[in-house]
Amino acid sequence: MNTLRSLILFLAIFYSLVSFGQLSGSFKNYDHAKNRDIEVKLYYQSYISHHQEEVNIRPDSLGKFEITLPEKMSNQVLYLNIPKYYSGTIIINKGLHISLNAKKKKNLVGMVHSKGLLSGPDADMVYYWNKSYTTSLSKFSKKRVDLVFYSKDSAHLRLQKRIQLHQEYLVEIEEFISKRKSTYGGIIKDDFIAKYYYDLLVLGFSTPLEDRLIQEIANTSFIHSSMYTMEMNSFLFYQLFYGKSLDNRSQIEHTVKPYIPEQEQSNFSLFLDEYVKKINRESYDKHIYDLGIIDYLTKYENEIFKYRISALNDKLLSYKITPNNHLLMAGIPKQIWERELYFNEFEHLITEGWAKAIISKIKADDEHLTKELLAMHITDQSNTLGSPVGHNATTNMYNCMQDSLSELLDAIKNEYKGKTIIVDLWGTWCGPCIRDIKTSKERKVELQKSNVEIVYLCEGKGSKIGFWKEKVVQLKMTGNQLFLSPSLTNQFLEKFEITGYPSHVIIDKNGKYHLDEEHFISRIDIEEFLKVYAP
Repeated sequence: MNTLRSLILFLAIFYSLVSFGQLSGSFKNYDHAKNRDIEVKLYYQSYISHHQEEVNIRPDSLGKFEITLPEKMSNQVLYLNIPKYYSGTIIINKGLHISLNAKKKKNLVGMVHSKGLLSGPDADMVYYWNKSYTTSLSKFSKKRVDLVFYSKDSAHLRLQKRIQLHQEYLVEIEEFISKRKSTYGGIIKDDFIAKYYYDLLVLGFSTPLEDRLIQEIANTSFIHSSMYTMEMNSFLFYQLFYGKSLDNRSQIEHTVKPYIPEQEQSNFSLFLDEYVKKINRESYDKHIYDLGIIDYLTKYENEIFKYRISALNDKLLSYKITPNNHLLMAGIPKQIWERELYFNEFEHLITEGWAKAIISKIKADDEHLTKELLAMHITDQSNTLGSPVGHNATTNMYNCMQDSLSELLDAIKNEYKGKTIIVDLWGTWCGPCIRDIKTSKERKVELQKSNVEIVYLCEGKGSKIGFWKEKVVQLKMTGNQLFLSPSLTNQFLEKFEITGYPSHVIIDKNGKYHLDEEHFISRIDIEEFLKVYAP
């Protein structure tokens, strides 16, 4: 096979707020007959929609391609990798063009010594960015050995180590900027500070930061958008919204306790104890925790969310934080009903055009999705797969609450008797899972023609059933869709020793189980699969 056929333009765009710019490219010495299989893939991870998107295009007959970034935001930091041709960080504000030679293949790390590759209004900014990283950051990497965390280190000590290292790094950054003065120096420094704040928030994930640091982070503004600024705002919003573990417990207790019968109050208190232990990464009783999630958090999630929204307003006032557009956009909830409440409370604080445009699109999409969900039917007819929670002409959704996993697996085998079954375990929060569901639809049809069925099981520990239903409709998933209880999820993970998502278990025609090393349906070699599992 021509080596060019394996060319993939891997553009990972980590954003929730990206610039309205153009990324274009062209291949010299491009022969459409020989190179027509070159595939251009655009990946970006959205902290607004909470999942990854993928755009697939191919160069035209002249070897040219062009990508318009989805939303408007200045100075978006991206990562571009073209195997065997190009690899490096880029920044797009208005536009960038990359020129490649289809006959010349070599690995390039960054663009510092490859000025001929780039043109367009953002070319100089990209050169400056990469120059800073290949000089200053090479020194930082040598110092990283000094940042060592030991198991005995307290959260406070870990935080102090990171702060000390930040001060050393900052000296290097400022030295670079002073020697190479540029209008882009502020972007370099901003990204470094954003990464520092992100690290602090990660370190403070289980042990929240001091109020002083929260105020400092929340009141710092940035002139660019990158993976670090986006994740920083996401983690910051999380800390503001949920608070410390004891605050979190207090919110749940205050909201849910009035609804709990007196005879169940002791069980509710036991659950809260285990809930706090899990948040603090201490050993906890999984059985009590899993039951409590269903009986209390899931059942009263509307009331808890409304209370937290109100509490968030109070926190913003107490911290003297004026929420910026980035922070508010990073906090947009996952579920439709949550978004409606959130927008009612905070939309009036959104002032920038790019943010307003995103919200308008989200609202329009939500309206369309709501109509589709309302059109779903719910039947009282029982099914061994689970309790029906919605169906239409192409999809059946079931909530699986069986006591044992074996009962559910037997139901699946009976439903697809005489067929080879691929059981796909996924989660609504799992970007790779969602990407694979999107890109494997044709592969699913091909497998069905060979008497192979794919059954999607959504884990019920980190996923919510309401959001799962939205995702099933949004992703246009067909056939039987199953949502596992937390207990069944644990049983599945333990029985098949699952360590990551997505994961597959194959049930052959004889009912025997096989673990599949290939985690993505879209990558399955159908011919080889049929030889092994469906001869």
